[in-house]
Amino acid sequence: KDVGQTTLEELQRQQSQIQGISEDVSRIENNLSRADKLIRNFTKRMMSDKLIQLFAFLNFLALFVVIVYVAVTGKGIDTKDSKKDSPSTSINDDSSS
Repeated sequence: KDVGQTTLEELQRQQSQIQGISEDVSRIENNLSRADKLIRNFTKRMMSDKLIQLFAFLNFLALFVVIVYVAVTGKGIDTKDSKKDSPSTSINDDSSS
């Protein structure tokens, strides 16, 4: 009878230990789920930051290309109005009259 009582007490102790482990596992699963959501959120933010960096780089690259073009060709970026005011067109107009 003492052996049965001791065995029963041991089984009850092990059952409470297993319940505690089960609660710990449940808590860990909740923490992992929350961590997974946070990581996905951080990843989305990082991707949007990378997109912003990409557009900034493309703007810088476009500006660099314009500067190199102006430096290599020696021309400015002229509009049609500035060509009308240039002296070469007024000289041509006077000679044809």
